[in-house]
Amino acid sequence: MLTNQQIRDLEISPDVLSKAHVDNEGIEMNISYGKHALSYGCKLTPTQAQHEPTIHIKVKDLNKYKPGHYLTLFMTDPDAPSRESPIRREWLHYIHANMPIKEDGTVDSKAGQNIAEYVGAGPPEGSGYHRYVYTLFYHENKLQSSQHWKLSGRDRPQFRVENWMKGHVGSGSPIAVACFEAEWDEYVPELYKKLGH
Repeated sequence: MLTNQQIRDLEISPDVLSKAHVDNEGIEMNISYGKHALSYGCKLTPTQAQHEPTIHIKVKDLNKYKPGHYLTLFMTDPDAPSRESPIRREWLHYIHANMPIKEDGTVDSKAGQNIAEYVGAGPPEGSGYHRYVYTLFYHENKLQSSQHWKLSGRDRPQFRVENWMKGHVGSGSPIAVACFEAEWDEYVPELYKKLGH
């Protein structure tokens, strides 16, 4: 998980979040791809990030984040198609919704649903490093969405995670943020074929 200073340093605020203040007290979030756990400054290859990550979340403050309520995780790319010209900001890679908080504070990530099927990092060749930003949101009621994103590139560019959450649960403020960076490798053309490019 990133601190508020790290969120500012990586320019996740203002590029993804309108404010750099994330109230992440009372929660632990760890996201990993195989043996690679996300941390500040983490760089992965698209090959390493091609499959859905392992998600471990633990609630430490059950007065703040109550059992029976839910968490939803997003992954977006604010640098599409490049950081210099991000005209497709934010490109939606993943929504894993409605992970229930249990009485002991554990979060059952396997009980969540993919509203947006996972698409790994796919920065275009020559576009440099892209940031892949994870944002975690807390909500009282189960998230309902009429839209579901299959494994394709349709309707994924210019997604705005804060606006989408405000429209669906009334709050666009995440409780935890993580990030990795990746640049093109030889897996990307294979990913584009899967997406129908």
